[in-house]
Amino acid sequence: MTKSSTSFSSAVFVYDQDCSFCKNFVRFVQSRIYDETVNFVPNYSYSGPGASLTKKTAIFWDGSRFYLEESAIGRVLLHSSMPLRLLGDVILFPPVRPFCRTLYHLVSFLRNKIPLRGGCRL
Repeated sequence: MTKSSTSFSSAVFVYDQDCSFCKNFVRFVQSRIYDETVNFVPNYSYSGPGASLTKKTAIFWDGSRFYLEESAIGRVLLHSSMPLRLLGDVILFPPVRPFCRTLYHLVSFLRNKIPLRGGCRL
């Protein structure tokens, strides 16, 4: 489900629509969320809280707070089915978060070199 409005009745995950890796991640996670708990919004269509950061990172907005980078990934995974929900818990587990943050930055840096259909405009 994709909406471009800023009024949502559920959480919002904002992703880079120019990034093939990001789009593939969204398609993968969307197919494992079986209710309407998360709206997936391309970064150019989003103007809610944290919108100024959407060209730099993934954002998860839960209605009261927004999360960036690996925290956004972990939060959206908490809304999916198992075992992805468990992976979300691991990503958000404090002792593991520095590693997950580093991994997020590495993937972000190398995403235009990851061989996926469509490539990355960045």
